[in-house]
Amino acid sequence: MIILKIFIFIYGLLTIIATVSDFNHNGFNWLHSLYLSASLLLMYTAFTANNLILLVIGLVGLMIAAFLTGLFSHDFHWSHHIIRLIVSASVVALFIYLRK
Repeated sequence: MIILKIFIFIYGLLTIIATVSDFNHNGFNWLHSLYLSASLLLMYTAFTANNLILLVIGLVGLMIAAFLTGLFSHDFHWSHHIIRLIVSASVVALFIYLRK
């Protein structure tokens, strides 16, 4: 379980780093707030909350932010969203399995 929690934390941390980098290069976008909120929720869930609902909300928040970013920037790639969905579903399944 600890390796999964580290993965979830790093996933959130890397998303924050990417969001800050995008903000520095392209200026503020309201989607940055969604990325940051969902990422912080993942990082919080990884080591303190241990709550499946918060984990799912964080992952779904990131998926929504990525989907909207692709639509608004006219750079939408289905493969990116399918991979994100597979990774998120795998994280949730492992979280449920290892929590028992």
